[in-house]
Amino acid sequence: MKNTIDAKVSFSFKGEEYNPSMTIDLDEVMKTSEGLPNLYSVLARKNEIDTYSYLYEVMEASDLVFENPKGLAEECVSGNEFDINKFEVLWRNHLEQAKLQSIAKKHMGIDDPELQPGLMAALMEAYQAGKKEA
Repeated sequence: MKNTIDAKVSFSFKGEEYNPSMTIDLDEVMKTSEGLPNLYSVLARKNEIDTYSYLYEVMEASDLVFENPKGLAEECVSGNEFDINKFEVLWRNHLEQAKLQSIAKKHMGIDDPELQPGLMAALMEAYQAGKKEA
């Protein structure tokens, strides 16, 4: 499942309307950084707006709008707002569960540990205990 979301901002500068937008690959962002980067600067670069310009300053003063969430991002959008903190928690939990499912399949031949009462809870508890020890 791919996690993406569209970000855009609309503003006016010197009588011209601007509507820079981009699709954010949230999986790639989470794999390569500690969290979501400054979206205004990424949006500016993707739309060829100089980050040292008055145009950029006006853009930063405008609200970002988030649309078209896919994957886990769907649970993190309310109106046009995106709750990145909620997404990060869901994304990390999903990653942990995928690791645990892989372990259950490898060692026990179980394709879906959720169907075995208590198995995922036991695996998660063991995983969390191991993280605390490390």
